This record gives sequence, C-alpha cells and structure tokens, in this order.
Amino acid sequence: RVAGFTTTDMFATDLSTAFGHVGRNAHVAQSAFDGALATLLDPDVDTDVLIVLLDTDGLVTRDWRLPAATLHSRLMDKADTLSDALFAFASRSSTPLLINSVPVPSAPTAGLIDSRLYFGLRQAVPLINQRLLAASEQNSNIIVVDTDQALADIPSSCHRDPKLWFYGRIAYSADASRAIASTFARTWTLLSRGPAKVLALDFDNTLWGGTYGDDGIDHLACGEDYPGNAFQAFQQECLRLKSQGLLLVAL
Repeated sequence: RVAGFTTTDMFATDLSTAFGHVGRNAHVAQSAFDGALATLLDPDVDTDVLIVLLDTDGLVTRDWRLPAATLHSRLMDKADTLSDALFAFASRSSTPLLINSVPVPSAPTAGLIDSRLYFGLRQAVPLINQRLLAASEQNSNIIVVDTDQALADIPSSCHRDPKLWFYGRIAYSADASRAIASTFARTWTLLSRGPAKVLALDFDNTLWGGTYGDDGIDHLACGEDYPGNAFQAFQQECLRLKSQGLLLVAL
C-alpha cells in the first residue's frame, strides 16, 4: 500500500515497475489523496508493506500571508502529528513501514541564508527528518529510506516539475519518482532476503599491491602514496563493512 500527502498515482505506477526490475510482482494499492496520516492511524492488516511517500510541498506550509511565527508553529504541529502517527502505527501493526526522508530543498525559502531562518526550509527539512529517524530508532518495523541518496544522480533543480505540481499535485518529477521507487523496491528486497554475510578476500594484489611470497613485505604497495594509498582505501572499506556486521574471510 502506498500513501502520501500529495498525489501518488505516478509513483505507484513507478513502484510496480521498480519491483518488477528486482524480480517481484507487486500489487500496489493506494490510499486516498493526502491519506498518509489516516493510513498510519488505521493500518490495513492485509498489507505486506506500507510505503509512505513524503515530500516538502505536502508537509511545509508556504502561505506568506502568515507571520513567520505562525509558519513555524504550523511546521512544528505537522512534525509532531507525523511523529505521533508513526508511533501509533508501530503500536498497532507489525507490518513493515518504509518511509522516505524529506530531501534537501533545491529552492530554499531565503536562498543562501535560508539555514539562518527558523521558519526556512533548511530548518524545516532536518526537523522533520529527525522525527522520522527517532521513530525508526525506537520501532524496528519503521525503516527510513534516504531520499537524498536515492536522488544523488539527479540535479536538485530537476527533483520537482512545476507543471506536474500545478497540474495534479505531483510532488516529484518523473525521473525523481522513478529513482525513489527504485530505492524503495531495492530496500524491500534487501529486507526480505537479508543482506550478504561474508566478504571473502584474497591477499596479494587485493589487500595490497604485489605478491608477498615473491616480493617480500618491504616491496608491497601499501603506503601513503600511489598506488599503496588505493590499497589502504580498500582496506578501510573492508573495515567499514566489518563494523556493520560483515564477516571478513581470508582466502
């Protein structure tokens, strides 16, 4: 099931395609327009996974007739309401909930000094994302997908399509929608099948440059300069994976 604060029709279609690309036939149902909160508070017991699509336009009020303090107050209320709904969902359902973080805005409220304004988008987005991460940390069935990572290959100015927004309240551009859908599908597949457990490593010309038995330790490439620094970086990557629970096995 897909729910959001804006129109999810295009995203639902992209989601079906994205699941197909990872070898799964997904039957995608949609909640009503702006039905994210209602769906969280009254979850469908027959749903295998609930996907909630978040976006800036659906969460942050931009009515400049209102004083700045009122805009900030409304933002806080929206963040609190979303947080409460997430905790309510976790208390009522064991169904996995995948929800995306709100991406960094490509057009901030006050341009380059937006982060200094307490009612600016640069303040609003981290505030909402912090609530998402807090809910995820305390509830194992809530998984937050990093939208900025999903959209990393798309210029930020292309994350939105104003025509789609004004025409049908569609928050993301076609390219961005497909990228986010793909990330959701890959995340769900990973959760379903489990991650890789072991990284099997050769030594010579893998963890270091050269052959230990032939060259001796003094002639191996593993120093601070090229090409040794490339092998050092690979070792650090292996240690990063080990710190996340992967087993390193020597071949």
